Amino acid sequence: MAGKQQYKAEELIEAARKTGGNKAAAARLLGCTRQTVDLYCNRYVTVKQAFDDERETMVDWAESGLRDAVITTKAPWAIKFILRTLGKDRGYTERVEQEITGADGGPLTVHYTGNVDPDDV
Repeated sequence: MAGKQQYKAEELIEAARKTGGNKAAAARLLGCTRQTVDLYCNRYVTVKQAFDDERETMVDWAESGLRDAVITTKAPWAIKFILRTLGKDRGYTERVEQEITGADGGPLTVHYTGNVDPDDV
C-alpha cells in the first residue's frame, strides 16, 4: 500500500465481523473499495484471518441448515444433495451414459490408418 494507511487493522476486523466476512459489504461500511479491503487482508494476517473466520462460520451455519432440512423436514432436495456429495463413496453418484452410433444407426466403426496403435487411443 503506497502512502498513509487510512484504516487500522482493528477497524477492518470489526467490519469483517459486522458483515459476515463479505468484503464488498465491509468496504461499503468503511467507505472504501473492495480492493482496499483486499490490500489490508494481504498485508495483515489478523485481518485476513478475521474475514476467513467469518466465512467459515457462514459455512458452518449453512451446514446446520442443510442438516435440519434433511433431518427435520426431510426435504428431498437436501437429501439428494447430501447423497450426491457426502454419499459419493457409497455409490450415490450421477452418471451420464452415451451411446455413439454411426450414420446408419448402427455401432460406430473406427478405422485406423498409419502408425496408430489402437491401444494408445
